[in-house]
Amino acid sequence: MKKRTLFNLGLFLLLQVNLIGQNLTQVVKGQIIDKDTRVTIIGANVIIINSDPLLGAICL
Repeated sequence: MKKRTLFNLGLFLLLQVNLIGQNLTQVVKGQIIDKDTRVTIIGANVIIINSDPLLGAICL
């Protein structure tokens, strides 16, 4: 009984460390182009809606 409890505790702790070590990231790449002139827009703000906290970046 004691060995099984220690095994379960060790397994639980091992899984917790593995889950904490994961950082989920995604990358958005591309260009923002004016529809009429087809020129790249420098300094445009890109905002991901429905994110908490609000995420965004400035295009260079």
